[in-house]
Amino acid sequence: MPKSPKHSSFAPLVSIAQRGRPFTDPDGQAFVRFESPCSDGYYILPVRSREYRNWFFAQCFAEYETIPSSHAFNSILQHLEAQADADPDFRRFNVFRRVGARGPGYFPHQILLDLANPECQFVEISPTGWRTTAGRNALLQTSRSTSPLPAPEPPPADAPPGPVGEASPAPAALEALRSLLNLSSRADWLRCLAWLLAALRPNGPFPPLILQGPPGSGKTWAARLLRFLIDPCTALLSPIPSSVRELLSLARHNWILAFDHISALSPNLTDALCRLSAGVGVTVRETGAPTSDPLLQSFKRPMLLTVTDRFSCPSDLLERALTVTFSPLPPENRSTEAALGTAFIQAQPAILAALCTAVSTALRRLPEMNLPSGRSADALAWAMAAAPALGCTEEEMRQAFSDLPPLHPTAEAVRTLIQQRGPFTGTATELLDLLPPEIPCSLPKGLSQQLRSNALALADAGIELQFRSSRDRRVIDLRCTHPRGTGILACVGFSSPAPGVGQVGNLQADCQSAFSPRPTLPTVGIDLPGCDASSPAPSPDASQNPALPSQPEEKKQFKTPPKSEHGPAPLRPTGLTPQVDAARVAPAVLPPVIAPAPSRSPALIPQIPRRAPALAHLTTLAPRPYDEISPESFAAPTSEVRPCAKMTLNHVCPLWNTAL
Repeated sequence: MPKSPKHSSFAPLVSIAQRGRPFTDPDGQAFVRFESPCSDGYYILPVRSREYRNWFFAQCFAEYETIPSSHAFNSILQHLEAQADADPDFRRFNVFRRVGARGPGYFPHQILLDLANPECQFVEISPTGWRTTAGRNALLQTSRSTSPLPAPEPPPADAPPGPVGEASPAPAALEALRSLLNLSSRADWLRCLAWLLAALRPNGPFPPLILQGPPGSGKTWAARLLRFLIDPCTALLSPIPSSVRELLSLARHNWILAFDHISALSPNLTDALCRLSAGVGVTVRETGAPTSDPLLQSFKRPMLLTVTDRFSCPSDLLERALTVTFSPLPPENRSTEAALGTAFIQAQPAILAALCTAVSTALRRLPEMNLPSGRSADALAWAMAAAPALGCTEEEMRQAFSDLPPLHPTAEAVRTLIQQRGPFTGTATELLDLLPPEIPCSLPKGLSQQLRSNALALADAGIELQFRSSRDRRVIDLRCTHPRGTGILACVGFSSPAPGVGQVGNLQADCQSAFSPRPTLPTVGIDLPGCDASSPAPSPDASQNPALPSQPEEKKQFKTPPKSEHGPAPLRPTGLTPQVDAARVAPAVLPPVIAPAPSRSPALIPQIPRRAPALAHLTTLAPRPYDEISPESFAAPTSEVRPCAKMTLNHVCPLWNTAL
C-alpha cells in the first residue's frame, strides 16, 4: 500500500487535483472539468462546492485510506484557482445550467439541452436539425437536485408544408400534451407552448407563466408537467420564498423556478421576480471570509406560478407575464394522477423531440424575420419563428399574446367606473352603491369575491386592485395604472394625448390639452359653466361676461400672505386628500363660476385649496421647486383666461402633487 502523505507534503494531493482540468467562467468562478467514467462525455464541478470536496475526499481515501486536513485541502483549492486564472487559454468560458448555447447571445448557432444523465449527454439543436451526443465542448453545470431527462426520440418524417399563411398540422406528440392539460382555449395552449419555447432559449428574457383557475381545475398538475418536461428535479414545485435571498438561492441551483398556490406577493418579492425574468445581478461570496472577493453573477430564469382565487397580481408583474386560465373540471371528468403520469411518461420522449424540432425551426427562421413589437416581444418573436412546427400561424401566435379575454360584467363595470371617476378607496358596500344595478352581484361579499377572481383581468385592463384592512374594516383600493404610451391625464379620463408621461418639463402641454372645451369633467364631479364643446369660449372681459369677476375682486379673493422681515412667505400649492366629507367642501372657497356638482358618492369630491391661482399662470411655475414660488408670481393675468379655466390643476387632476 502506498505510504500516506504527510500534511507538509502536497505532491500526492496535487496529483489527485490534476485529474481534472481547471478553468474559469466569465464571472471569475473556478471550475474543474472531468471525463465521464462511463462514456465519452465530460462533466464540470465548481472548485468551491460540496460536490468537488466529496469527489476529492473519495479519491484521496481510495488511494491513501485517509483524508486531507482542512489546511491542506484549502491550499489545493487555492492552487486550482490560481492555475485556472493563470492560463489564458482556459479563462472566461461560458458555463450554462440545463440550457446552453454556442454563438452570439440572441442569435446562437446552436442550442444545447443538458440531459443530465450518467453518460453526460446533451441534445445539440441547430438550424438543420438536432441530435443527441456527448463531448468536451459543452460546459453544462448541474446541482444535487437536478434529475435526468429522457433522450428524445428521433423525429418522424417531416410532413409536407401547407400553403403560406395556413397552419401546418400539429405534431401528434404536442396534441398528446394538450390532452393532458385542462386548458380553456386555444390561445391558452399557444401561450403554454410559447413559454416552453422561451425556457429552451438560454438568454431570455423569460415571461413568467401564471396559471389561474378555480380549485380542482388542474393548475398544480399542469405546473408539475411543464416543469418536468424541461427541467426535472427532486422538488418540482415549492412554496413562494419568504425573502429575496431565498429566491436568489433557488435561482443559483435551478433553471426553472416553479411556485405553487400563491395567494399574495410582497412588494420586495414582486420586484425580485420582475428583475429575475429580465436579468438580475447578484453578489455571491464563495467563502465565509469577509475579506474574500465576491463574485458578481447574473441570473435569468423562466418562472412558473400557480395562483389562488385570493391572488391579486401586481401590475408590473402582470405586464411581463403570460396568463393561462383553466376551466372548471367536473368531478366525473377527473382522472387519477397515476393514470395521467403514466400517459405523460410514455409520451415525454416524443414531446421533447417535437419541442427540439420547434427550436430548430426557430433558429432557422428568426434571423430572416421582421422582429415584432409589443408585449413580451422577445418571447413573441421566438414563438412566431417556431410557429410552423407548432401547428399554428404567426398571426395566431401574435393574437395569443395580444388578445385579452372578455372581462366579467362586474369587472367591466368597475373598469368603466374607475376610468370615469378616478381612484376609489372604500368598502365593498360603498363600491356596490356606485356600480350600475344590472351587474350580476347584489351583496358586498359577492362583489369582493368577483373582484378577487378577476384581479388578473383587471390588472391586464389597466386597473390595479388591492385589499387591505383599515380601522377594523376591509378596504378596497382601485386605481387606473398608466398604460404605455399615454399620459397621466389620459389615464384618468381625458381623451387628448399627453406627451411626456410623468415629466415636469411637459406638464404645461399636458395641462393645456386637458383643459380643451369638454361638456363635463367626470373625474372630479365638478361642472364648469361655459365649457360646452359646441359653443365658443366666452370673452375674458368682465364687461362682456358678467359671470367673470373683475380683477380687483379676484385680488380680494386670493389674498397675499403677510410679509415677514425676511420677505414674502412662499405660497405652496395645497395637496389633496382623495376622500373627504362633502360637508368640508364649502362653496364659498370656490371661484364664482364653479359649484359642486351632485355626486352619488361624497368620497369622490376632492378638497378645494383656498388659494387657487389661475391655471394659465400656474402651469408656468410647474418646473420650479415650491420654495421658489413667491406670492407675486400668482397674480392672475388679465387676458387669455376662460371661465372654465378659473381653477387650479388640483381641482381636475389629483396627481398634480405627484407630478411635481
